[in-house]
Amino acid sequence: MLTDRKDRELFLETLSEFCGRTGFRIHSYVLMTNHYHLLLETPEAK
Repeated sequence: MLTDRKDRELFLETLSEFCGRTGFRIHSYVLMTNHYHLLLETPEAK
């Protein structure tokens, strides 16, 4: 899944764009070669 630097960079760029569109906040993350961990904060419902 995230086997090289280019894959990791693309994943982080995509995640950043997603958070910009949705209002999610990333508090921490860890990228492994075959999975990832995210600590996210979701926006408050209106």
